[in-house]
Amino acid sequence: MNYATISRNILRLGFLAAVSMAMGTGCESRFPVLDGRVMAISRSEAPLTAADPRYPTTLQIQWLGTACHLIQLGDAVIFTDPYFTHFSLLRVAFGTLASDPQLVSRKTQDLPKPQAIFVGHSHYDHILDLPESMRQRNWFDVPVLGSTTTQNVLLSYGTDIGASFRSVVADETAQQVPGAGFTYRAYDSEHAPHIDGILLYPGRLEHPRSAPPTRATHFPVGDVYTFLFELTGGDVNQPARFTVFFAGAASTPPRGLPTTSVAPVDVAILCVPGWRNVQGYPAEFIRQLRPRYILLTHFDDFFEESETESEVVLTADLEGFIDEAQRAAYYPEFEAILVPAVDAVMLFADY
Repeated sequence: MNYATISRNILRLGFLAAVSMAMGTGCESRFPVLDGRVMAISRSEAPLTAADPRYPTTLQIQWLGTACHLIQLGDAVIFTDPYFTHFSLLRVAFGTLASDPQLVSRKTQDLPKPQAIFVGHSHYDHILDLPESMRQRNWFDVPVLGSTTTQNVLLSYGTDIGASFRSVVADETAQQVPGAGFTYRAYDSEHAPHIDGILLYPGRLEHPRSAPPTRATHFPVGDVYTFLFELTGGDVNQPARFTVFFAGAASTPPRGLPTTSVAPVDVAILCVPGWRNVQGYPAEFIRQLRPRYILLTHFDDFFEESETESEVVLTADLEGFIDEAQRAAYYPEFEAILVPAVDAVMLFADY
């Protein structure tokens, strides 16, 4: 029996035990959609090219798994939390971790060059494949924005990888990235505990390692941020055509939320796992941001090593998260909750 099979069995046993404790011996079947709501399933779109007349005015978001997204409006391109190489739970706990170059190549070869890469926190499942992506795609000049821990993790791979790093300015003011068709606002946040109030891989990396990181413990969480991207697609002095809020980890509000209103936002990308381990998430985020679209993320089973399977990570409670989101999404701007497949491209028309 291999690591992946053992890991799945461990997770499933734990999950079934938790469900059994919560539900007792009874078994209920519950209608999955709340009154007054519609759960819609739609196809993924093909990415728009510059030849398409919709290209400069249509927001494109592609979910590449975990918290990795390509967010694009015209030639303005944002990349978040690059991670593709999955490992079994046992390997994460006891083995060595390294990017799979062939997988990174397949996942990134058709992506446009980003104008900036944002890292919400520095756990391995948010940053491991960033150095390999930069080397393969020759993205050495692309600014990487994150915490000091992110910088020191990158510098552990070599000075060429860390050379384009920029510290996130988390004072809620609009920050420009030179030459980019967007501004960002960053907010200090936190990472929800993983289990029983315990956060795995806490702390900061104060200095670069003498060799590239190879263990999950080599990727401490560091400072945690959420981001609001204001995309104009061109002149950043013009009003934003789209606003996208990104939370790569669940947190207890007000951590991770703006202190002044930015509502309504067009799309709120919200991490699913961990939501039961904090208070007020996602409901308070949804109520304050009032997003037109709520886009769920990080719920894929990133302990599944197979590239042909895509399952929900058992710690997510995806159905419960959708329930909470539906209950909070009672405001005039709300349009839909989106639960994408990995690699799906979603288009959002201007209005």
